[in-house]
Amino acid sequence: MVEKEVTKEDIQKRIDDWKKRISSLYDMISEWAASEGMYRCSRRPAIQMYEELMQKLSVHPEVLELLDVYHGRELVATVKPIGLWIVGANGRLDILTRNGVTILVDKAEKFHKPRWVAYGSTNGRQARRFDKRYFVRLIEE
Repeated sequence: MVEKEVTKEDIQKRIDDWKKRISSLYDMISEWAASEGMYRCSRRPAIQMYEELMQKLSVHPEVLELLDVYHGRELVATVKPIGLWIVGANGRLDILTRNGVTILVDKAEKFHKPRWVAYGSTNGRQARRFDKRYFVRLIEE
């Protein structure tokens, strides 16, 4: 089987998909936070994405958003995109809290519905499905 050469358009499609998945994840987290009462979320553009494949094929850098989670006025978590091209995953974000970093990866295949899995200090770096219950426990610690 001959592998197809990766094009600039292929890279841009992956980036666009990554940005959509991040936005959907942020929407989901924001809904979870709001449903818990005293929590709210705020997005802010902050991270420049310019990974190796983008550079090799002269794809322009992209700005990605961070998601901050507040309890009242206190910042309790920040979700930060780390990279799209990750070995064994379809992208990685980190959730930073006062208790450390939880690594969040999408274990789905390219262009499929995301399957978010968390690796955090609270679960001994064991893979756990990232769901509302996990998230709420993470921000309440």
